[in-house]
Amino acid sequence: MASRRGGAFGREFAVYAGGLALAHGISAVSALIFVNLLTPADYGTLAAVTSLAAWAVALASWGAGETFGRFLGLAAADKRRPLVGAWLALLLGSLALLLAPALSAAGWLAGILLASGALALPLSLALVAQALGCLNEQLALLLRFAFRPFAFAGAQVFAAAGIAGVALALLLLDFGLVGVLWAYLASGLGTLALLLALARKTVSFRADPATLGALARYGLPLVPAALLWLGLGAADRLLLLNVSANEAGLYATAAKLALVAGLVSTAFEL
Repeated sequence: MASRRGGAFGREFAVYAGGLALAHGISAVSALIFVNLLTPADYGTLAAVTSLAAWAVALASWGAGETFGRFLGLAAADKRRPLVGAWLALLLGSLALLLAPALSAAGWLAGILLASGALALPLSLALVAQALGCLNEQLALLLRFAFRPFAFAGAQVFAAAGIAGVALALLLLDFGLVGVLWAYLASGLGTLALLLALARKTVSFRADPATLGALARYGLPLVPAALLWLGLGAADRLLLLNVSANEAGLYATAAKLALVAGLVSTAFEL
C-alpha cells in the first residue's frame, strides 16, 4: 500500500514539475524571440509596464494565492465551493475597483509613471492582462488542491504557448510592443476559459459574507508585503526607463536570461 501511494505521489509530482518546467522553458524561449524582434527600447518599456501592472494588481489581490491557498487547504471538500465563491467575489470586486479608474486615467498615469502619455495603451493592456493572470492563478490552485496534475500542468503549458504563439505572429506582422501585450491578454482570456471549464464543478460565484470577511482580514496584511516584494523587483527597471529606454531594455533582457538558470529549481517548488 505504501509503495503504491509513493508511486502515485512520484507520478503526480513528475507531472506537476514537468508541466511547470515546460511552461517556464517556453517562456524563456519566447523571451529570446522577443529580444530579437523588439528594439531594446521597446523591451525596456515592456518590462516597465508589466512591472507596474503587476504592482497595481497586487494592491487589489488580498494576498492572492497565499490567502486562497491557506483557506483552500484547510477547507473540507464539501466546503470548498462556498469558499471559492467568496474568494472570487472579493477578488473580482477589488480588481474591478482598481481597473475602472486606472484604465480611465491610463494616459495621465503613463505620463507620470512612464514619462510618456503615449504609453497609455500598453499600460492599459498590461493592467488587464495582469488581472487575468491573477484570476487564472487562483483557478489553477483549485486544480492543484483537487489533485489533478495533468489538468494543472496542461493549463500552464497552454498559457505559455499561447503567449509565445500569438506574440510571435503579431511581431512578425509588425505590431511591435503592443502586439506582445495583446498576446498576453489573448492568452489570459483563453486560459481563463480553459480553467473555468476544467474547474467548473468547484467554481461558484455566490459569496458568503462571513467567509468574505475572514478572507479579507487574512489577506489585507499580506498586501504591503506583496507590494514591497514586487517593488524591489521593478524599481531598477523603472529607474532605468527614466534614464534610457534602451538601457532598461538591455537590463531587462539580461535579467530575463538569468532566470533560465533557476528553471529546474522553480519547477520543483510545489
